[in-house]
Amino acid sequence: MFLIPTEPFSYCLRVAYADTDAQGRVYYGRFFPFLDRARDEFWRSLGFSEEETIRIEHETVMVEMQVRYFNPARFYDLLRIFVEVARLGNSSVHLRFKIINDKTGQEILQATQVHVQIDPKTEKSIPWSDLFREVVIKKFKDVVQKE
Repeated sequence: MFLIPTEPFSYCLRVAYADTDAQGRVYYGRFFPFLDRARDEFWRSLGFSEEETIRIEHETVMVEMQVRYFNPARFYDLLRIFVEVARLGNSSVHLRFKIINDKTGQEILQATQVHVQIDPKTEKSIPWSDLFREVVIKKFKDVVQKE
């Protein structure tokens, strides 16, 4: 049974010293693993099991990512990462992210990712499973579009 959350999904993480550059700011490339971790937790929050989440992550490829940086994050900042589905196509899913400083509320960045479901053997795009579509549509009713 899937438990669909009614609140927007968010995931918190604290910036480690290793994430910062010589200026004391989070190095821009370190935000990508932050988004990956939030995405994994997002699938779990929708009720997908560990095995289903592994399958989602292993049977998709990221075909596009856009990031817009607004403010720096620094060592020991607690960051809150919001994740939502912006669009669901036949074989693609567009995810939207926003990172804020959890203490100050200052917006750090916004990002979008486009993932395409593939057959691992042929590496050709394939439609999402009925279960995946059902779960996403139940939570994000207005995101389904034809590709």
